Amino acid sequence: MNPRPITALFASFLAGCFAPGSVERAETLGKGQYQVSIEPGAVVATVEGESIVLPTFQTSFRFGVSDRFDIGGRIGTSGGRLLTKYMFTKPGATGVRLALAPNIGGFAIGAGTGEGSGGFAYVDAVVPLMIGIPVTEHELTFGPRLHDTLFFAGSGGESAMANLLYVGSSIGFSIQASKKFGILPEVTLEYPLVASAGAGGETDSEFNTFSGLLIGFNIGFQIEPKAGQ
Repeated sequence: MNPRPITALFASFLAGCFAPGSVERAETLGKGQYQVSIEPGAVVATVEGESIVLPTFQTSFRFGVSDRFDIGGRIGTSGGRLLTKYMFTKPGATGVRLALAPNIGGFAIGAGTGEGSGGFAYVDAVVPLMIGIPVTEHELTFGPRLHDTLFFAGSGGESAMANLLYVGSSIGFSIQASKKFGILPEVTLEYPLVASAGAGGETDSEFNTFSGLLIGFNIGFQIEPKAGQ
């Protein structure tokens, strides 16, 4: 069996787990408002006929620093992430909303000491452009994105790294069930554009290196305790 598709599949799967969908509107919360969200879902990584599927579960918190800027965090099967969002369009406008929502996550683990030591680390960044189309009090949201994941691993004095750059988009529909509660189903598709790997001081990069696709399914149950007060 050729190990390359399996290696690419596993790397894609990890990238999908580390960066779930946006699960948010383009519209910001507003100054002093906050939101808590529970986000079950699943990620599917498919590479050259092979696939891996895993359920995911996240919780997130967002706070409106100003009418245009939100900050928050997400924790769950993807580890931890810092979330930010800046809305370019006028808050409260009735037309199309436009925002940039970069977020970043990462972690590192290690084991052993001396020659028997080893470890793994990753840094993962996603930059989505959020385009929101109001539908009465609801919002249809598109999120074209760049997604880059950098992996590091080492053992016994040897080290290796891999980097995956994806392009794709999310599409979600925010259903405002009440002033304080919303439901947001979302699908995210990402395609691997560039991959690079290195070990022993040598690095190799390839454009469109394998036939693969990341598919994420999420649904957010969002509570805004101060909304409408």
